[in-house]
Amino acid sequence: MTLHQGHDPVPREARDIGTTSVDVVTEENARASLFGPASTLPRGPHTLSREEVAASQRVRIMEGLVSAVAEHGYPAVGIGEIVRRAGVSRRTFYEHFAGKEECFLASYEVAARELRRRIESAIDPAADWTTLVGSVLHAYLSALTEDPLA
Repeated sequence: MTLHQGHDPVPREARDIGTTSVDVVTEENARASLFGPASTLPRGPHTLSREEVAASQRVRIMEGLVSAVAEHGYPAVGIGEIVRRAGVSRRTFYEHFAGKEECFLASYEVAARELRRRIESAIDPAADWTTLVGSVLHAYLSALTEDPLA
């Protein structure tokens, strides 16, 4: 599948997840991951903005893809499995992504950016080489331990 010409596979909402007011869930009901907090949204009337709903759906779709690919492998995963795990409709999936490849690339980009942020935050420019390597490895392995699917 080819990405849409001029279409950013990682829209602003995905890039900003975890860093802006787009987060709509509390610590009590969130399942944090490298993609940011995710939660099933309330059914029926609610006070959430369209942006908040879309951000939550996008996180759940990316998490659905990652968990399905980890379990079955990329070629074996279809859109139906992704939307089932995410708790969204196919229509909602296609409102966010042109297809599975675009969703995968966006998921990879978000996870890689968060992993890089964690590693960079562990770097102490004043540290000696051994301490620096230990700190970076600890940050990397801690991130993988916290969310092994990403």
